Amino acid sequence: MKNVQRRVSSRRHRPTLQQYYKPGDKINEFHAHDDAVTSLAFDAPFGTLVTASTDNTVRVWDMNRYKCVGLLEGHLSTVKCMQMHDGLLVTGSQDASLKLWDLSKVGHTVDIGIDPSPLLQSFESHVDEITTLSFNSDTLVSGSADKTIRQWDMTTGHCMQTIDVLWASSMMSSHIGSIADFGSASSWQPRAPVSADYPFIGALQSFDAALASGTSDGLVRLWDLRSGEVIRKLVGHTGPVTCLQFDDRNLTSGSADRSVRIWDLRTGGILDSFAYDSPIQSLQFDASRIVCTVKQNVVKVYDRVEERHWDLGGGVEDPESTKTIGCARYEEGYLVEGGSDGSIGVWAI
Repeated sequence: MKNVQRRVSSRRHRPTLQQYYKPGDKINEFHAHDDAVTSLAFDAPFGTLVTASTDNTVRVWDMNRYKCVGLLEGHLSTVKCMQMHDGLLVTGSQDASLKLWDLSKVGHTVDIGIDPSPLLQSFESHVDEITTLSFNSDTLVSGSADKTIRQWDMTTGHCMQTIDVLWASSMMSSHIGSIADFGSASSWQPRAPVSADYPFIGALQSFDAALASGTSDGLVRLWDLRSGEVIRKLVGHTGPVTCLQFDDRNLTSGSADRSVRIWDLRTGGILDSFAYDSPIQSLQFDASRIVCTVKQNVVKVYDRVEERHWDLGGGVEDPESTKTIGCARYEEGYLVEGGSDGSIGVWAI
């Protein structure tokens, strides 16, 4: 395989247009796909955007010009999840494979003798669709409908470790006898029944040897990748966990039970929680906000500083809109959302 190294995009200027917008302003909207957008990722405001859809295409966009500069072709079915890091992109598909792409090779002329294909590697040990993934630096982990989490060697494409989630979790329970695992009475709450309407592994994030997973039984599990063992369970959701994110202190999770919960990673206790009227599909948080998509025509924003909720998106302008927003990501005050009608909306946040 080609050497996987940090790649620097050819576009590295700081946009100035963004400073003229205030939170809630629409920057642009355009039609990107012929069917619903399933996933998206971008690197910087007005930078490179990648979108996937149930029309089975993956498109790369130059957001300075709002122009499609290329297609990522190779998957045999719909891409359901993706993540971008340092000019590289990993996609996970219903065809049970993951693929690693070099975005610097999309939409640019390459020198003779250099492989023009942006595809760097395929990862193909799962036996059912990929439902979630986490990719940073040289670590890639994926979750699948085959109920396993796999860790990958990004150079060779080989699977380094396979974690059977239910088996590993049962081993932990039998080992410690389900002792008030994590210093909180909430550990004794009943788990949610497993739902066939949601993927068993709905969310993953890894950092170094730390891994967090969210599953359809309502549990957030914290793992040590070195041993492949569960080290803590966060119990509280009453529906499938669909999304999560953690930093060095907190983990935020969203669920089909319509709630968002903020956990203290040191104690396993719940610091805060709130709920919306619909199941949580995706979330992203930082020190000042939590952004969620909830199967509605708006993106939900929670201002953590002022402790207030507000809506962002086309549904604010047109409450009767039947479009639903399925995914959203933001960076540096710039948010991109993907709709059920194949549209992409760009907003200041």
